[in-house]
Amino acid sequence: MLRIGWVVNASGRRTGHWGRTAKVNCRDALARWAPPMDHHRRLAPPSILTGVVLGIVVVLAGLAGTWNPTVHSECKKGELLTNSTMWMPLSLLNTPSGGAGYVNSSSPADLFSPSSIQGFYTFGGGETNGTVWGAFWKVSVSVFPTSNQTVWGPGPDARCNRPFELLIVSVSPAQGYIGGIFLWPGAPQFGPNETSDRGEPAQLNFSASPGDSSALFSNGYSGPPNAGIDTCGGSALSIETTSTFLNVRIPISTGGKSSTVLMTLPLTQHFHYVFPASYGSWGVDNLSQPGGPGGGWAFDYLGPCP
Repeated sequence: MLRIGWVVNASGRRTGHWGRTAKVNCRDALARWAPPMDHHRRLAPPSILTGVVLGIVVVLAGLAGTWNPTVHSECKKGELLTNSTMWMPLSLLNTPSGGAGYVNSSSPADLFSPSSIQGFYTFGGGETNGTVWGAFWKVSVSVFPTSNQTVWGPGPDARCNRPFELLIVSVSPAQGYIGGIFLWPGAPQFGPNETSDRGEPAQLNFSASPGDSSALFSNGYSGPPNAGIDTCGGSALSIETTSTFLNVRIPISTGGKSSTVLMTLPLTQHFHYVFPASYGSWGVDNLSQPGGPGGGWAFDYLGPCP
């Protein structure tokens, strides 16, 4: 297997190559108090009492999103829903047919808890002629459901902004991988020498063993068949671009149903693509455009020059 990745330390010096061998080593009850009944006191009709109660609820609901003096909402984490081990993509690179691509990437030191991806904060590599490159880190993912609960008493309104909470921890001993992907038995076969990134697999399987598959990602071409790059009658082109996020989906299964949980990784990736002179034209899909999954470019080779 090709060993084509490198790791870079804080000073920018390459510290070594990485390959397939990767063991781098509320409910609160409301107390009710009722005064002794005064038989000489006239009670209000039930409809009026109901209106008063509803009026209070409406007023309190109008305070949502601020500091509430009497009642507020809190986001509560439920019991563990599911736990699984998987490979998390930290960088993905497509390369144009006939050309080449390179990437330098960095991840926050505290991306996973505990912070145990030391030496893997900055990394990079490259490939050629339609081969897909990737960097992955093996993690344990725990998924917890969340729910909004009403709490009596003063406090800020802190509602849940998503239905699940994720806890992602690096496995021990630490394991990482850098290099070409989709290239060996057990993985979805894609490349080398692919002319289009259409149909690129959305998950990497290092083997058929449990825990040896990746989170789901979207790195393929889904744009129209229009030329974005053309080198016919001209010289070679060298283009650079940057991405600041990568969306992945964590597969979960509970109650006999399968679904995914979206997670956005704050990864910075600097891409450099090379297109050979007089080679033809390529469709380009910018994956980091608004609404996209994040990452670099995907390509669709449209053919040679006339």
